Amino acid sequence: MSDASIQDFEQRLGQLEAASRRGDSLTDLMLPSRYTMEALTDHPEVIVLVSELDQTRVLAGTISDEDCRSFVSSASLSDVVDEVTIAKQDAVANLGRSSDWYVLIVRTLSATQRCICAFLCSEDPRSRSVLLDAARTLADILAEAAGRTLLSKLTQELQYHENLKAFVRRLGRSSTPELWAQEIAQSGVEHLGKGRVSVLRFMRSGWQLMAVTGSTSPNLQSDAIRRNEQLVSQVSTLSLRSAWLCTSRSPIENDEPLRIVLAQYAALGVEQVRVDAMPGIDGSIHYSILVELFDSNERPADALMDMVRHEMIDALHVLPRTTRSGKAGLFGTATRNLVFTAVALFLASIVIPADFEIEVSGQAFPKERRRIFAPDDGLVEELLVASDERVSPQQTILRLRNPERELELNRVLGEVESVQSRIQSIRTTRTSSASNNGTNTGNRSAELSGEEQQLLQKLSALQQEQKLVEQQIQSLTITAPIGGMIYQRRLQEQLLSRPAQRGQLLLEVVNTDGEWELELQIPESVVGYVQAAAGELSNGAQPSEATAEHMADSVIKESGPRVQFTLTSRVREFHSTSLSSLDRATHLYDGQLSCLATAMIENGTAGNLRPGQAVTARINCGRRSLAFVWFREVVEFWQRKKFTWL
Repeated sequence: MSDASIQDFEQRLGQLEAASRRGDSLTDLMLPSRYTMEALTDHPEVIVLVSELDQTRVLAGTISDEDCRSFVSSASLSDVVDEVTIAKQDAVANLGRSSDWYVLIVRTLSATQRCICAFLCSEDPRSRSVLLDAARTLADILAEAAGRTLLSKLTQELQYHENLKAFVRRLGRSSTPELWAQEIAQSGVEHLGKGRVSVLRFMRSGWQLMAVTGSTSPNLQSDAIRRNEQLVSQVSTLSLRSAWLCTSRSPIENDEPLRIVLAQYAALGVEQVRVDAMPGIDGSIHYSILVELFDSNERPADALMDMVRHEMIDALHVLPRTTRSGKAGLFGTATRNLVFTAVALFLASIVIPADFEIEVSGQAFPKERRRIFAPDDGLVEELLVASDERVSPQQTILRLRNPERELELNRVLGEVESVQSRIQSIRTTRTSSASNNGTNTGNRSAELSGEEQQLLQKLSALQQEQKLVEQQIQSLTITAPIGGMIYQRRLQEQLLSRPAQRGQLLLEVVNTDGEWELELQIPESVVGYVQAAAGELSNGAQPSEATAEHMADSVIKESGPRVQFTLTSRVREFHSTSLSSLDRATHLYDGQLSCLATAMIENGTAGNLRPGQAVTARINCGRRSLAFVWFREVVEFWQRKKFTWL
């Protein structure tokens, strides 16, 4: 393998790395990867796989999907445990390749996922060591791209599940069967195949359409509606529910009516149809869902269909039962009893007291935290710690380098040396003049003495300047002010070999072994309730200036409002504490005006916390009437509207 081929590989590798940083997809990186390997070997092939829970699947490759699956089966990738594996590949000949060996490089993506980069090579065994190093480097780039691909897919799945949760919540809030049907027809199409969804109800005369995708008031006499009702009736009779039916052929050969209806759907471009029954609590079927797909590739998984179907059935079961139609008017007995009951409950809620709590969000942090800022402009030359690493007090954590300060020190040292040389010269000259006993010895000695005094003063100033510059250079070596953990994500990427400006926040050290506290962001709209509960407001009036001078800006009295909080990762665990401080100033946080409050955490709870962990807290603001607790938002909304109208 020549030096020219290695240089060519490095140049192509740089282009591939630039494409990866640009955000190109893993599929787009396959051909550049093979082009990069061609600088070192003839006719290489690249395959990227991911191993998760003892299952291996292909992410991308330069060969066909069938060849990739054949390679996965023949290479026994489920048994790969080493970081790098080199093995003979007898099945490569079956793939139509000239390779006689392959390289497997494993990179860990997460606790359960590993990226496997396979390189099918054909090269002289004497150059395998160079080719192996090249494969490792290329595998790092492909593993990073594979991680981005998996992360993007996971993000899409999470967004889909969020949409599905919102759809299920809207179904649960439906108050009538008509609203339930409209929600399924208009919003459920995204989760049922992105085709057309129809909801039908069984009446005495047969199946009747309730709602259909894309129309809020369909024409019940149209041919399309009648065709849907006919199909649901036939599928229900033949017990073909919860199965996808292909419109190009009938599942039952001798059933001519069903074949005709399916052929009509096929003529309209519908490729598959499915009918799902919605049984009631008593098991009787009064509703059905018809799904029409215009593209078979959009068909959702059966497990997803079953899950959505169960959610729709659960929402149907909680719908309020329809009441019998009567002639009871506004002053009927049932209406009158309902009004009296509502008024009695409202009056009782005004009298009955209840705990008034404000729900806020926040984070848990160690109380002892130190932020480290750049003491001067410079370049991060050496980073001696990593994210989440524990450090001891005065441990060196990073070093900055400022070429300007080094140049200034060299200049000062040069001037110091020059002044010292001049002083030595003056002293030598004065000694020589005194020994010669010349005529102008006195005058010359006085001049030299004056010049020497000036140089001594200049030397003293230069030495002070030297000491100052050396202190500035020494301050570029930063040590940990306290013992604890480095609280900074992606520390190596953000700091190493990057320029820093004076006063820039570099990292933060938190003492996880000490006391912990909650940092709560209280919205400006409800902070007044918390202030009143903390005793900072008296009858709704602000404290006087004389009183404010003797009060800390953020410290609350000894017995602050009670706070009950839970961790978002462990919502079933509840912990209690009290509010210890509340800022008087209001700040903009995440686009919302809020006031910062803190509360101490008991040591037993702090042992299971992570710095920055999210919490949900409820601050007890005393006792108010039950009506105010329930309808506080309504009261505040009315007060704001009333103020704007005045």
